[in-house]
Amino acid sequence: AVGARDVVVTTPGGSGTGAGLFTYLAAPTVTAVSPTGGPTAGGTTVTITGTNFTGATSVTIGGAAASGVSVVDATTITAVTPAGTAGARDVIVTTPGGSGTGSGLYTYIAAPTVTAISPTSGPTAGGTSVTITGTNFTGATSVTVGGAAASGITVVNPTTITAVTPAGTAGARDVIVTTPGGSGTGSGLYTYVAAPTVTGVSPGYGSTAGGTSVTITGTSFTGATAVTIGGAAASGVTVVNPTTINAVTPAGTAGARDVIVTTPGGSGTGSGLYTYIAAPTVTAISPTNGPTAGGTSVTITGTSFTGATAVTIGGAAATGISVVNDTTLMATTPAGAAGARDVVVTNPVGSGTGSGLYTYIAAPTVTAVSPNSGPAAGGTSVTITGTNFTGATAVTIGGAAASGITVVDPTTITATTPAGSAGARDVIVTTPGGSGTGVGMYTYIAAPTVTAISPTSGPAAGGTSVTITGTAFTGATAVTIGGAAATGVTVVSPTTITATTPAGTAGAQDVIVT
Repeated sequence: AVGARDVVVTTPGGSGTGAGLFTYLAAPTVTAVSPTGGPTAGGTTVTITGTNFTGATSVTIGGAAASGVSVVDATTITAVTPAGTAGARDVIVTTPGGSGTGSGLYTYIAAPTVTAISPTSGPTAGGTSVTITGTNFTGATSVTVGGAAASGITVVNPTTITAVTPAGTAGARDVIVTTPGGSGTGSGLYTYVAAPTVTGVSPGYGSTAGGTSVTITGTSFTGATAVTIGGAAASGVTVVNPTTINAVTPAGTAGARDVIVTTPGGSGTGSGLYTYIAAPTVTAISPTNGPTAGGTSVTITGTSFTGATAVTIGGAAATGISVVNDTTLMATTPAGAAGARDVVVTNPVGSGTGSGLYTYIAAPTVTAVSPNSGPAAGGTSVTITGTNFTGATAVTIGGAAASGITVVDPTTITATTPAGSAGARDVIVTTPGGSGTGVGMYTYIAAPTVTAISPTSGPAAGGTSVTITGTAFTGATAVTIGGAAATGVTVVSPTTITATTPAGTAGAQDVIVT
């Protein structure tokens, strides 16, 4: 029994007793270990509880000697675990009283291994749900990616963990899983990808119908998974290098639109970098007609004129093009052939046609005037003949405007002559097609003057031969004396007429040459 005991030696001479010289010690018991598990590498400080630990000489775990053994008291020992193999292992405390065993009280846990992560990359902003595979994940206490703690860690089974990545810096980063058995590292298994930036698009505009090949510039385009323009997916996306993408625009609505590039690192937006332009429409032109010689200033109305590169009328290029705004432009007509002609406006994405909106009008010609002469006082009704008189706006004779103008038909105009000076004068007809001139076609005739008559008197019975002098007698049609017509009128020269007096009443009478 436990305790101090006498030692008695017996010989033929009797017995000798050593009172209480030998003490029986109780064997130790091992009831618990804390913590109950640790890595197979050992090195875990544990506290062992039980009984009869006084004088303990060794502690083994799984048959290997623990180090740093310290007997705190008869019921407590602290020690450091040796290396061991995975699994539950016996804890044995040995004292002078024997050995006590705590069967399977300490479990060696194998360190985890990290072999893969899916997806293998994501944005530097973090927030990517990942699945980590490996071994010995049971009891995992943390996951880090690039040294930062992941969140939402779930141990699905000993070989699978799900988690959400923390924010990180661009580049390949280690994935570390920590369990009570230690830490396992997947070196560079996860790559943080910087979000792309979009800085330019060339060309910066195109048709609303789409189909324009564009080059997008920026940064961090590697692995781009999508390009959208105005929210619609571009096609033919090719990542040329980390700073360049080629793509074909989708259809879109007119206006500036965002260009968005998406990669595993996130999305980058070029705000309003691409402008959809509708093909122009041409609805009106003012004035609607002009001379075939061109040179008429016109105002064209329609839509989508911004960036207009050309205007043609009847296929010939207009000049002096000025885009006032998206619906209005001004230009000067080129020369063209008579007739209705198309007006075409071209912008960077197409052309719009106003069919037959502008009419070229041939310039008029003046071929005759009847009568072709009249008094300088004007007031003579004349008929002018020629071509292309339709829409005539003016008739001048000798530079002065005729009155009472009537366009009878494209070849005939009637008018009343203005006053003018004696001599042959040009007759000019003006229409929207220009002006036509009949050179010297109308002659103004000065009114005659009568300065003398010889003889100055004669019998009331008439019959006297007289010579009248004055000016502008050419073409004289009549001579009257006292209101009665003379006879035998002969125009000798512009200043001389001979005639025979009519019968008259006694007294001085007027001599009139017409």
